[in-house]
Amino acid sequence: MTRTFALLDESAVDTTTGILTLRGQIQDSFAPEISMRREGAQIVIAAGTGVIEVALRLRYDELRQAMLHLQPNDGLTTSRQVGTGQAYLGIGLKTDDTLVLRPVIVGDATGHLRLNFRLTSPVRAVMARWIEDCAGAK
Repeated sequence: MTRTFALLDESAVDTTTGILTLRGQIQDSFAPEISMRREGAQIVIAAGTGVIEVALRLRYDELRQAMLHLQPNDGLTTSRQVGTGQAYLGIGLKTDDTLVLRPVIVGDATGHLRLNFRLTSPVRAVMARWIEDCAGAK
């Protein structure tokens, strides 16, 4: 099976709410989008396309550590996971400086739901800066 990745090449930070939104240039009802917000020790993530949305609540410190220690690797789709065995965010950095984000919800041993996103280098930089800026907002 060949995996298809939605390219996210636009970003916006709402300074009033603190929400980071990542999306593609195509704007329609099926456009892929990820929104993130820090809530205390957690990062709340809503990722979706069309009528499908995956919501995750991850530990901020784990996400920050994973992002800081990423090494480019084209052999693996993702090299880090943040979350639990039932709900996690797979993260991988590619040698072309794009970032792979794969939010996953695991039902049980018989199945899971996963979304596949790829962030351009400028959008990855915005996300990394936003995560670091969140360090002071506890």
